[in-house]
Amino acid sequence: MKRNIKSGLLLSLLVVLMSGCGSPLRSEERGLASQAQIRIIADDLIGASIAIGDFTIERVAKEDLERYRFGIAGSSDPDRQRKHVLTIEVDPGLLNVEIGFAGKKVFSEEMYFVKGQLREVDL
Repeated sequence: MKRNIKSGLLLSLLVVLMSGCGSPLRSEERGLASQAQIRIIADDLIGASIAIGDFTIERVAKEDLERYRFGIAGSSDPDRQRKHVLTIEVDPGLLNVEIGFAGKKVFSEEMYFVKGQLREVDL
């Protein structure tokens, strides 16, 4: 009697496990960043104008900036920690990135962004 219960339980467990192996693939995204991003790092970004594809910032304000976070494995770079950092989410694809100060372009480049990618521009 015990053997029949054990074999029935084992067979039920085997059926559940095998049915999971034949299920269709699921396409879900989970993670920290599914959008492409560009991080602009400079000594002074306040007052800069930034154009990325159709998105423009006429004048960067102090409230737009963020603190630089430590690099790989927590190693710090004192020169980089004093710089201004601005991270912007962008659509994947080929985009024209232009950064200017007082009407002068200091950076102009076409950049290709892939979903989930983070590109850095250090001025």
